[in-house]
Amino acid sequence: MRITKTKVIIFCSVALSVLIALSAIFVIKYTKKQRIATRKPILKVVSVAKGMFALPSKDIYYIVYDNGDYEKTQPFHLKEIEEYPLYDFDETKMQDDKIVKYVEIIINYANKIPNSLLNNLYVVDDKYFFDVHDERSQGYKYQSTIYEYFPNDNTIEKVVEFKNYSTKYVELY
Repeated sequence: MRITKTKVIIFCSVALSVLIALSAIFVIKYTKKQRIATRKPILKVVSVAKGMFALPSKDIYYIVYDNGDYEKTQPFHLKEIEEYPLYDFDETKMQDDKIVKYVEIIINYANKIPNSLLNNLYVVDDKYFFDVHDERSQGYKYQSTIYEYFPNDNTIEKVVEFKNYSTKYVELY
């Protein structure tokens, strides 16, 4: 059997393609392992998965990490936290002017997000978290994003996005 130049080129191309694919898999697995090893828990969240037809909705408990990852956990005891409904906020009922000021900033921010529905403001140990739902969510699918508001410099950062769940409760880890 005679080895031609074309066969060598084809063999080298296939070998190189396999080598590139294996390298990519290795890099992806290593980065995922590194991402998991370096993350720190920051929040405990209760989300709701809507039931189908006659089935009731179900609470799902999560731990949220500083890198935006989240994973299911066992049910935990809910603490008393300050919670303000942003979807129906009435500043005349509020006694805390500081919260009113923060809520105005949060509402202005959320109004710039396309298809957003503000849900709640959660005040936990002088930290301010709020969640925004995607108004395009229909049927049994939700999308809820939790943000943190930093009053010192009036900045807002995205913490985590839940693709198929609606946020119900947020507390610090």
